[in-house]
Amino acid sequence: MRALAAALVATCLAACGGGGGGGSSPSPATTASAPVTRTISVASSYTGVAYPVTIYTPAGYATSTDSKAVIYAMDHELQFDVIRGYVEAYGIDAIVVSIGNLGGDRRFVDFDLPGAEPYFRFLTLELIPLVEAQYRVDRSRRTLMGYSLSGLAAVIAIFEENPASRYFSGYVITDPSLQFHTSELYAFEQRLWDTTHSLPITVKHCSTSGGSPYADFPAQVLSRGYGGLHYNFQVYTLTHAAVLAPCINDGLHYVFGLG
Repeated sequence: MRALAAALVATCLAACGGGGGGGSSPSPATTASAPVTRTISVASSYTGVAYPVTIYTPAGYATSTDSKAVIYAMDHELQFDVIRGYVEAYGIDAIVVSIGNLGGDRRFVDFDLPGAEPYFRFLTLELIPLVEAQYRVDRSRRTLMGYSLSGLAAVIAIFEENPASRYFSGYVITDPSLQFHTSELYAFEQRLWDTTHSLPITVKHCSTSGGSPYADFPAQVLSRGYGGLHYNFQVYTLTHAAVLAPCINDGLHYVFGLG
């Protein structure tokens, strides 16, 4: 498994160096039971742009009838190859929906405030209904994954959710950019606590810093004692680029309960 992790880290580093390219091309299946990858374009009325969205269905999907867990991954260019590698290595029976980031400049629009709020509406009110009208999805097992700036967007999503009817039950958040809008994040968390003391989600939160605000904010969330919350915060002695593959690996184990 070390060889797999090393290969996925290399893939991530290559993607990080390449900048915000477009979505990957569809990979035709050789048999009905093979994994299938296709890329579509999804226009958003909330953000005003169209995103390349890559949809991966696991081996056996075409010949099965059951509903699948689904992973919604932001930052396709940085995360998708790593996620797919681990999903296949561990035999995780999940669909992966990976959204292209449209480049570095756009990342600071969609994943930062205030743009993260209309982007969340794109995810939940446009993309999820579109995907789940076409694929068999277990709506109680949606996971959202983000890295760096899109990790910040994932943190914001936790507090954008309607507490009475959540879209995502799991989160894998890799080294989120909590240095941006820190005071707003604390205000979002206070608003949630004032509304409900229940937070029934599972979160793997990885950081390369144990300092403020990177460790302080998750400590605040954990100190509340939210009912139903499973929140694992871990500091890694790795660089920002190198932490992605280990966090995705550990996050998939944590969210999917892998042995």
